[in-house]
Amino acid sequence: MKYGNTTLKHGLLLAPLAGVTDRSYRSSCFAQGAELCFTEMVSAKGVCYRDETTVLLADTTKEAGPCAIQIFGSEPAVMAEAASFLCELYHPVGIDINMGCPMKKIVSNGDGSALMKDPPRAAGIVEAVRKAVPLPLSVKFRTGWDAGSVNAVEFAKRLADAGADMLTIHGRTREQIYADPVDYRTIEAVRNAVPGVTLIGNGGVVDRESAKRMLETGVDGLMIARGSMGNPWLFADLHAMAEGKEYRTPPASERLAAALNQFEEMIADKGEYYAVREGRRQIGYYLKGLRGASDGREVLNRASDPDEIRRVIAAVAEANI
Repeated sequence: MKYGNTTLKHGLLLAPLAGVTDRSYRSSCFAQGAELCFTEMVSAKGVCYRDETTVLLADTTKEAGPCAIQIFGSEPAVMAEAASFLCELYHPVGIDINMGCPMKKIVSNGDGSALMKDPPRAAGIVEAVRKAVPLPLSVKFRTGWDAGSVNAVEFAKRLADAGADMLTIHGRTREQIYADPVDYRTIEAVRNAVPGVTLIGNGGVVDRESAKRMLETGVDGLMIARGSMGNPWLFADLHAMAEGKEYRTPPASERLAAALNQFEEMIADKGEYYAVREGRRQIGYYLKGLRGASDGREVLNRASDPDEIRRVIAAVAEANI
């Protein structure tokens, strides 16, 4: 499949996760076979106000692979202006519009998955951004707002008609947040409703079994989200699966070396203060299932400087020799 000029051999994408999928995280996933990544979601208003922190969040100039910028907002003109500015500034491979974030602080402003309740406005946003940028345009959305308003099929049709090149459907309603079950039936219905548009399936893909189940809906590719946290090797596993090969997860030493490398990249990108505070959570996921993980996480939660985190990684590595 193609995303503009980018060829996605197996359709393996890393989802945008606010506060998680920064450049260092994306780099780790690219190294294991992710074929397309997205920035953390970027506020269109923040970009239009030229907020420095917001604009830097969209920087794709140092990526290890193809990366699109994801923006969020609910005003067509603002979204179009932000998309145009970021395309000229950073030259990403594409623009993605967030219509799926379920968090209260986002939906309370009419952004994210709140747009599922206003299909005309959602379509208007896509139309405006489509006119403003020449790059591939994709949209991420959910099955609906709640169980009583599952409208993904009609929603997808509107987005496709408005000019979206690719759609990603998260198989849960906003009401579910991240709770199971994943609604595969609605994903399949969306697939049948927009046969000419690239469709990506998202939600609950954490291993080969769940990936196969998602692919049974007829989607063109998979967007991996929380399943990759501390486990970028999921991409390598699914890459091998697509080629009919077996795959063995690397030993603890290699996994922890990757964790350390990601942490060092975070320091280089953000400085020690932010790297330590964000690294506590990130590194904690890498420790899952390893000997000494519990004690390690306790130290991580209190860590205030980079050496404390480095020592935790080294201690857990030694405990798993």
